[in-house]
Amino acid sequence: MSASHPNPATLVLATLRHCVWVGAVLTFAIGAHAGVQAQDQKAPPGAEKPFTRRAYELLSIIDPDRDAVHGKWEKTEKALHCKTTHFVPRIQIGYEPPEEYDLRIKFSQPQLRHGVAAILPNPHGGSFVWKVGVRDGNDFFLLTNPPRQSKAPGLQKPNTIHTTIVQVRRNYVCCWMDGKELIRHKTDFKDLTCDGWHKMKNDRILGIACDEPTVFYSIIVVEVSGPGKVR
Repeated sequence: MSASHPNPATLVLATLRHCVWVGAVLTFAIGAHAGVQAQDQKAPPGAEKPFTRRAYELLSIIDPDRDAVHGKWEKTEKALHCKTTHFVPRIQIGYEPPEEYDLRIKFSQPQLRHGVAAILPNPHGGSFVWKVGVRDGNDFFLLTNPPRQSKAPGLQKPNTIHTTIVQVRRNYVCCWMDGKELIRHKTDFKDLTCDGWHKMKNDRILGIACDEPTVFYSIIVVEVSGPGKVR
């Protein structure tokens, strides 16, 4: 065979080698592109991970001798007891909540008069108050300017365990009793306020109040937007 006509076997071998080389190049290119995509999808160094909601039982950090603002308070292994009637006995809780959170209070009262109150920090300074079971267990209010007070006959009953929840969000406050939504109030918090009866020593932390002997079985905070601080 002349030199101008290559051997067919040589042509086939050369073609196979070329295909293998092209395949290797394509494989490397695809792999490199996938690696770049994977790097792009990873969070940049130092980026914050989404916060996972956390729940804390706050009874464990309450010391009646240290935290009582007014009235006689005692703590047992299972509950916090208010022993005082009149003049809004109240106690502060050494916990500063995040911007968004839920406060869940489980309680009972042998007699009804003015119910129980949650005292919460106002981002603009001071505190604001949610009160439920007012006027012999029939009324509730969120202390605003002007005030918002509503009626719900039979809302609270004596010697019955109830649960009230205050949901604090960036632009609203929502208040519940035994799974029923009572108030949803859109706010920038400038209209939420506190009276002298519910004033705290430290208005950056949580507090509770009552006006009749009360048993508090549980006080739980659920952190929504970030971690709170134990003070």
